[in-house]
Amino acid sequence: MYSIAQQRSLIIAPIISGSLSMVSSAALLYSIVRSQVKLWRVVRRIIVGFCVFDLFFSFGNALATFMAPKGQALYAIGSIVTCEIQGFLICLGHLGSVFYNASLSIYYAATVRWSMSENDFKRKIEPWCHFISIVQPIIASVFLLAKQSLNFEGKICYISPSPRTCLQSDDIECERGSKLTRSYALWFSAAPSLFVFTIVAINMIIIIVTVIAQKKKSDRWRLRTNDENESFLMRALTCCYNWKEFLRSFNRDSLKSQIGRDLQDIQTDYQNTAMSTLRKSVKTTSKQSIKKSFKKKEVTFSETEKDVTFNESDSSLVNFAKNVITTTDEEKNDEEMILRTASLLATPKAPPSRSGTSEDPYAFNIHRVRKSIRRESQAIEKGAPSTTVNASNKSINIDNSNTNNNDNDGPRIKSNEEEAAIRALLYIASYIVCYLPSAIARFMKFNRNEDEPFYIALLTRIMLPLQGFLFIMVYTRPYVLSLRKSNPEYSRIKAFLMVIQSGGDQDEVVVDMRRRDSRRSLADASPMTDERRQQLQERIRENWRRTSVSIPAATSSAVDV
Repeated sequence: MYSIAQQRSLIIAPIISGSLSMVSSAALLYSIVRSQVKLWRVVRRIIVGFCVFDLFFSFGNALATFMAPKGQALYAIGSIVTCEIQGFLICLGHLGSVFYNASLSIYYAATVRWSMSENDFKRKIEPWCHFISIVQPIIASVFLLAKQSLNFEGKICYISPSPRTCLQSDDIECERGSKLTRSYALWFSAAPSLFVFTIVAINMIIIIVTVIAQKKKSDRWRLRTNDENESFLMRALTCCYNWKEFLRSFNRDSLKSQIGRDLQDIQTDYQNTAMSTLRKSVKTTSKQSIKKSFKKKEVTFSETEKDVTFNESDSSLVNFAKNVITTTDEEKNDEEMILRTASLLATPKAPPSRSGTSEDPYAFNIHRVRKSIRRESQAIEKGAPSTTVNASNKSINIDNSNTNNNDNDGPRIKSNEEEAAIRALLYIASYIVCYLPSAIARFMKFNRNEDEPFYIALLTRIMLPLQGFLFIMVYTRPYVLSLRKSNPEYSRIKAFLMVIQSGGDQDEVVVDMRRRDSRRSLADASPMTDERRQQLQERIRENWRRTSVSIPAATSSAVDV
């Protein structure tokens, strides 16, 4: 038996957690119904089914001991009928929610592991998921209600005879229920929970193994990162520079007067070889091909895999890049290809234009201008280094040759498979965290025929009704992260509320946010002057020219080669 203080704790805990879960499930239902996608996707239909049953389960747990018959528990003010209603709600909600948890794990396992399409899952598996998750809980709850097996069990009204002591002694007769009530609890509560727990655990292992295997496979067949491409390209330029210096020093020798013409032919052949080697290395980015091309000249490469640091020879390298190409028309095209392709691989991509479309590159769009200005101001506040590259027909200006591309590009964007796997694991983890204490408590109770320890009982009463709250956190997580990434000034609570109000669609969140911001800005700000509009348009044209010079031209040259 628990003390009075412990009993009060066991009563207050499910009231708080059950109310929180009930509000969360209702908010999640509101968000899905309000969205434009609504119930068109399989995962949303499964989540809606879970939320409906979780409302029953959370509401039944939030009633605590108030529905128990008077005199059977602390703060009991109910009757047998109210106790049966509470037991029916808890039994119905518990079975329905656990089966929908299994359906959700099956959906993610089929999507991640076997790459099953939405239509195939909808046609082959989804009807059975809804049928089992709805029909089985209703049949079990009605059967237990007809057998009068829903009574107060010590903490809530659930599967138990009345009085509870009739199971411990054959001399005591059961007023409600029968001696088989314990078997009913085993088959209608413990067995389904264990079955679903096994399915969820297996699907979790399948998803984890699949993600790890895909990660290893992608790493195995990945050619090289941008840093490695930059490293190999710079090594090739360094080798060309060394040979150029050798020819220059040889050109100053006393033999220049005798073999000047032969030396000029050798230097011309070397320039053509250098350009061909650079063109091949840029196109294939193969370390072995570069080694093979320069092996005859006895030039060795450094074994450094990542960063290449240049000292005072940087300026000479740039000068060599400017002077090594001749001015003939044919070689001028090679010069453009090499310079622009080197700029494309050696530095981050040029920032996109603030406005304009493919039809009208100079079209003015104030929303894109504001977004670009905000992005630049955030980069300035973070102290991002300058990595601009100006590519022309005659020069390469590298402001920061040692900059890491991965750092400038920001965090790597997760693929759809990775995001689906993360969300699946979070859903499964929420189920395990909520139902594991209850499984431990029931196992101890069946073996010892007495109440479980207080700390296990308290943890069970806190976590068991809390899954609705964890579900809405997992569901809104990617949308909240995306919204706060574009608007760092938003707090997590504000972003969460905006996601719920917008219907849970990421695109709708951004659209609604922009509409509200544009209304406020247009209402508060003064009209834009012609001078300011002209300045913004000139800035847009300048960005567009820089983008069209550094990226499209280099891409077309690389394709032509």
